[in-house]
Amino acid sequence: GSPFWWVKWHGKTGKLKQESTGLRTDNAPDARRAQIIRNNKEREELASAPDRENGAWNLWVPGYLKTRYGANKAATCQRYSECWRTIALFLEERGIATPSMLTRQHCFEYMDWRAKPDLKIGKYRAGRNTAILELKILRIIMMEAVRREFVVGNPCVQLHLERVKPKEKPALTDEQLELIRQTIEQVTDAQERELLATSFEIARYQDRKSTRL
Repeated sequence: GSPFWWVKWHGKTGKLKQESTGLRTDNAPDARRAQIIRNNKEREELASAPDRENGAWNLWVPGYLKTRYGANKAATCQRYSECWRTIALFLEERGIATPSMLTRQHCFEYMDWRAKPDLKIGKYRAGRNTAILELKILRIIMMEAVRREFVVGNPCVQLHLERVKPKEKPALTDEQLELIRQTIEQVTDAQERELLATSFEIARYQDRKSTRL
């Protein structure tokens, strides 16, 4: 809620710091000056980071996700962080301690690994599309690893993995449609009843060629 741009960075000890730039968010020149300050702080952070030499995952990935997505994309940050915890299980199991150890073959192996549950380590079975999404997140992380000069190339690009088309829900019958409408009519609160009815009809007619929700 501050009217000023703030910057966050990690100091030499790894502790997260933050301060106001005093530059207003509603002023274009101030926004450009704030970006320059951010870039300078980022260079200082990279130069003093204890993981500069090899880029051990746990030393920078969680912080990177929070810095990139945490401020204005809380839901995305949470989803990506949860995906990262699963990816980290795979990396640890395979002994891939740093970005430079990751290969293109590992990405394909991840697809099979993700499909097999292992409740002992907190891994549940996931479908192909979920695994592809997680590899997309790993690709984003590896792009940052390249930028930080932990590795010279990104093995997660151009994997040519095709998503599986989601199964289509069967069309609702006239009897089912009528039952849904009758159930909505039984809601006592008028405002809630109207909201449910409107939401249902909007979803009902999104695809005008069918009666699928």
